[in-house]
Amino acid sequence: MTSLRVLVIVSGLAGVAHAQPADAPAPPAPPAPASAPDATPTLAVTLGQGPLAVDRPMLLSAIADELGVTLIENVPGSLGAIAIEFTASDRAVIRYLPPTGPELVRAVMLPVGDDDRRRLLAFVAGNLVRDQLGGLEPSSVVTPPYDAPIAATPAPVAAAAAPSGTAAPGAAASAPIVAPPVPSVPVIVVAPPSRTRVVRPDPEEGPRVPMSIGFIPPFATDRLWADDATVGAGVHALIGETANVRGVSVAGIVDINRRFMVGVQVAGIAAIDRDVLGISVGGIATIARQSRGAQIAGIAAISGPTHGLQVGGIATVAADARAIQVGGIATIARDLDGLQVGGIATAARDLDGLQVGGIATTARSVNGAQVAGIAAIADQVHGLQVGGVLAIGREVRGAQISVINVARHVHGLQLGVVNVSDDVDGAPIGLVNIVRNGPVMVDAWAESSGVTAAALRHGSRAFHTIYAVAAANDGDRTPLVGLGFGLERSLGRHALDIDALAWQTNLFDDNLGMLDQLRATVAIDVGAVDLLVGGAINVQIDDMGQARDVHAYLARDYHSSSGVEVSVFPTATIGARLHLHRPR
Repeated sequence: MTSLRVLVIVSGLAGVAHAQPADAPAPPAPPAPASAPDATPTLAVTLGQGPLAVDRPMLLSAIADELGVTLIENVPGSLGAIAIEFTASDRAVIRYLPPTGPELVRAVMLPVGDDDRRRLLAFVAGNLVRDQLGGLEPSSVVTPPYDAPIAATPAPVAAAAAPSGTAAPGAAASAPIVAPPVPSVPVIVVAPPSRTRVVRPDPEEGPRVPMSIGFIPPFATDRLWADDATVGAGVHALIGETANVRGVSVAGIVDINRRFMVGVQVAGIAAIDRDVLGISVGGIATIARQSRGAQIAGIAAISGPTHGLQVGGIATVAADARAIQVGGIATIARDLDGLQVGGIATAARDLDGLQVGGIATTARSVNGAQVAGIAAIADQVHGLQVGGVLAIGREVRGAQISVINVARHVHGLQLGVVNVSDDVDGAPIGLVNIVRNGPVMVDAWAESSGVTAAALRHGSRAFHTIYAVAAANDGDRTPLVGLGFGLERSLGRHALDIDALAWQTNLFDDNLGMLDQLRATVAIDVGAVDLLVGGAINVQIDDMGQARDVHAYLARDYHSSSGVEVSVFPTATIGARLHLHRPR
């Protein structure tokens, strides 16, 4: 839409310049033919150096996209010039020099993200140019007032060929129709920085002072120059207060920079800044509105937007952290993109990265990993959530691993002793799996080995847990207790189950007795109940000399020197299934 507006405006200007009617004694005398445009309108862009690193080609491309124009080099700008100078760690001054009229200046506060900076600068530059295009007249297009090299001017745009039945430009004055002019497209010009005019510094950055020595404010040598001086090196016995620092600033108790600090700052108790680009160290606390670099404090490091490292002996607090946050007790961030480590607790609103808390971690949204010694709590998890005792999430896409896992919706894995959820699209693996909207079934079956069993099955639609009891036809009617897990595959109205079951066969004595089964069962829907038909591969492990608990047909026996007998044999199964709860 922006490109369309620029094209429409320039097309209108071209029409005004090339389609003005000639004087005639009486109507309806035809207008004089229009001449071809003299040159393609151009705009020069100059990017000055400054304390803020910006990807210059990407910024120029963003300005080009904002105005819908093309980038070329070494062409004078007939629409004027844009000059952008970065005057502080988060400030820029944008100047537009139109072909005629006063210079327009806009000072802007820059956001934290590189993409956001480029979009803001391109938007402001585009608005300055667009607001002036409507007032340009063809006769007022002159070389802009800046020292840019002049290269070969682009060739004029030729008029379009005259339509059939019309006279070409330059024909007799009696020709009733002339060829319409071809609209020109504005082009951005990138002028070499060494030949362009440099814009003045930000008014907030005062005169440069190499060094300042002081005791307490206002008793400091930089005040002899100006209240807003920019100090290269500051040394203050007790309290230091400067407007700007580009270098090193040291104070025995408190060091304060009212605007920005670029370099290294050390204070015995507290280092306080508005904007930091470098390292800020405080014996007790460091406080900044915005930090790019490192904040290190004995007790607390506090900042607004933070890029880099933030370390506090007790706590770190940041509004938006794209960095590493380490707190001896707690770390707190609103939006975190990086690593957050707290000895006791970590808290973040939106987390992209890793969050580690010795006791607890809490976040609204996690994209990455959340790890806590006791409890990990989040509203939405995309990745991994690990709690030593408890993991709680409302929406989990990934994995929850803890002794107790609690979630509303899980798309992935719950691994723990107790897993609780409303719905699981994946696998809850634990001793107790409670899925509120999951299936609950009771199975009863008999096997060719003489074992009769009953089991409770519950879990998710695809993965279930089995608790089973059985009796073996061995004379003593030995009770068997089994635990297993299984997968279910839908076959339309029917289903195929693949289960792994482990049975304890010598429940009331000290002898070794285990029966492991890999079962495949087809559940055939016949109405109120399902008919179960299947088979299993069995591996029985027993102390040698003990009576066999089951009848093993077609068994292959293996004996060990330690007196353990291993038997491998198949069994056939037939039974029935009752559905206590079907998923909605």
